[in-house]
Amino acid sequence: MRAGIHRGALRSHVIGRAERLSGTSWLSLLIEKGDAEIRLRDVVTAIRAPAIVWWPWEQGAMAQLSPGAVGAHLLIGSTALFNAIGHKPESEDIRAMVNRRVTMPLSDDPEVLATFRGCFDAIHRESLDDRGAAGTLIEAYLHIVLIELWRSQRRSAEEISANSPSQRVFDQFRAMVEQHYRERWTVERYAASLGLSRDRLGDICMRVRGRTPKTIIDRRSEVEARLLLTNSTNSIEQIAGMLGFQSAAQFNRFFRRMTGTPPGRLRRAVSLSSADTQPESVALYEWP
Repeated sequence: MRAGIHRGALRSHVIGRAERLSGTSWLSLLIEKGDAEIRLRDVVTAIRAPAIVWWPWEQGAMAQLSPGAVGAHLLIGSTALFNAIGHKPESEDIRAMVNRRVTMPLSDDPEVLATFRGCFDAIHRESLDDRGAAGTLIEAYLHIVLIELWRSQRRSAEEISANSPSQRVFDQFRAMVEQHYRERWTVERYAASLGLSRDRLGDICMRVRGRTPKTIIDRRSEVEARLLLTNSTNSIEQIAGMLGFQSAAQFNRFFRRMTGTPPGRLRRAVSLSSADTQPESVALYEWP
């Protein structure tokens, strides 16, 4: 995690390659006064204060704050993001959100702007502090940032869901998967909890997402397995237990069926890979 505070410098400030983290990273940029822009290849995205931006940070991307701009920025690595997202009912929506470029105007919501300002200031302060548990506090403040961004995106998603009964049911199913995938619920149990038959749930999932309920459930377990294998020191046996498998052997069979690679091989590949060639990508967080 890297954090910077910008207080109206006379020169423009560039956030670019020199500030990249090793591996996959994300940028969050808060602009309170002035202007900024993000460049990626030949595309320039202008940002006018007050606003907050969330971007998956790609190779060659560059952000530039204009002279006099006031704000702050965060460069976030995959481990900090994984921990900040957590395992709450809204976590699956946040995982999907972090893959998108989000721009949230703040001119009509000074209280939310103040919340973002407080979180960015606190993260910057903790990043410079050598007292204990600074990382835990940073992830807690980052969680608040993610929640506020998610709330802004949720309003438009709810408008879409309100016009589609199938979308509403699918959203309920996906939230239920987030709560119970570690318990290895069957498709039948999810369907019964939603008051549906297995076939009806299957029809809805295929209509809304083009995937079967079983594929969606298994994909959620696969995503979590990848995250734990690449961002934790838990043993494969421990990860198997955390994900509800009866044994490491059962987990190995599942993971190999889903990815074509045994979990131990994936973990070794990550540990041996260089910072610029990590096999995990932003798409890791996408499901279903």
